[in-house]
Amino acid sequence: TGIVDAASILGMDKVFTANMTGNIVFLAFAAVGQEGFHIWHYIAALSAFMLGAVIAGRLGRRGNSERLSHWLIVAALIESAMLFLAG
Repeated sequence: TGIVDAASILGMDKVFTANMTGNIVFLAFAAVGQEGFHIWHYIAALSAFMLGAVIAGRLGRRGNSERLSHWLIVAALIESAMLFLAG
């Protein structure tokens, strides 16, 4: 996990993937047919994480001079909406 985290932080402009490491392990279990693991659940989680990382990275690179608190509020609202939809 440490190597994955180090590579992601250095190679993906400081995107920390530790919370996705477990999904990679579960995806491997599902890929070999272990009972109780469903491959599409983990593919969906990883895809959503990657999409969020891309969107956040592009928004962060826009170089707007807006305050950080504005971006934190926007991020919290988007996350809340996504959690509501997922629920």
